[in-house]
Amino acid sequence: MRIYRLVEVEVPDDLEGICWNESMSGKIVWKRADSKMCSVGIIRRGRSWGDYDGKYCAECPYFLMPNCLYDHERNLLKRLAKELGMSVNDLLELLASKTHAPRLRSPVSGDGPAEHNERATCSPEFFTILSSARKLLEATLQVLKLANKPVVDKLMIMKTAYLIQREHFKAYGKHFVDLPFFKYVYGPYNQLVLVALDEFAQQGLIEQTDDLEFNSATFSSKCSLPSEVSRSVAALLNKFKYSFDLTDYVRKLPEVMKTRFGEEIKFEEGA
Repeated sequence: MRIYRLVEVEVPDDLEGICWNESMSGKIVWKRADSKMCSVGIIRRGRSWGDYDGKYCAECPYFLMPNCLYDHERNLLKRLAKELGMSVNDLLELLASKTHAPRLRSPVSGDGPAEHNERATCSPEFFTILSSARKLLEATLQVLKLANKPVVDKLMIMKTAYLIQREHFKAYGKHFVDLPFFKYVYGPYNQLVLVALDEFAQQGLIEQTDDLEFNSATFSSKCSLPSEVSRSVAALLNKFKYSFDLTDYVRKLPEVMKTRFGEEIKFEEGA
């Protein structure tokens, strides 16, 4: 279904998220995205966004959804974690467990799609794809530093990774790495980029800050991304101060607009 959260986005009807209003009483309360927004949600929407419209829980500023965490939502997440006596990372893991992760076609059988889930997918082909995600993430962090954006959130990292693939195809007629992107709530998405990001953070290659951002100021990479592509993507990034603005730009790229939710984006069609 299509909803409006400052910008129009598409989410699955049965996507589950945390109702912050009710969960602040001391117990996590889950709601479906298509549940009817309560009167408290309508009032809070008006106070937060100056807009009393909307009818679904997913349109409430206090509905926390997987992979939809901007400054406002991140602050709510930190307050809720404190109230529940949990860590922010624990709450993020709970949200991730409810996500409708885009799927990869299985490279080893015809039994249907394979989850972007390292625990569930242990084939050699999976680890080859994960290696591609690591290489793309290295290039992404390199470009973000070039654009003087060493401290960023997951949204900016994901959209920058997509732009690298796109700009590389425009310049050389092929992908930088063999890694597909899928259309999700806020545009191009691949879960393995986040898997690689978590690995880098755990290994101390980058620092995760308290406000759910990542600091790559000390990150060093020998990535082989062509300088032409690096400069092109960095120039695009310099047009946007906030990840929200970059995300809105990427969501409106022609190949993203015409791709159905959950399907692979053929960015070469619009590049």
